[in-house]
Amino acid sequence: MAIIKTYALIKGRYLTTKGGDRDFVELLILVQEHGIEIVEMACELAVEQNTLRLAAIINLINQFIEHCIEQSPKTVCYPQLQIVPLADCKRYEQLTQQGGNV
Repeated sequence: MAIIKTYALIKGRYLTTKGGDRDFVELLILVQEHGIEIVEMACELAVEQNTLRLAAIINLINQFIEHCIEQSPKTVCYPQLQIVPLADCKRYEQLTQQGGNV
């Protein structure tokens, strides 16, 4: 039942902006491509992060579906990340609200 509220919130937000109806249709197409479970998880996470932009939701979907890239044997001499960076869509939302002023 919560997902219906999530989709209603996203739809309501999209329909108040120019081109938002197109974005909502794109979101529905993502359900066909990736399955309802993955899109639901991405939408719920986007709502939690207070960013409902389609690009952010697509980013979250990609994080769920991308396979881990195995390390190539040739790269062992390169420095390795000690802490894996986490995507934070809130930062993107803050930058877009500021008009790109950093």
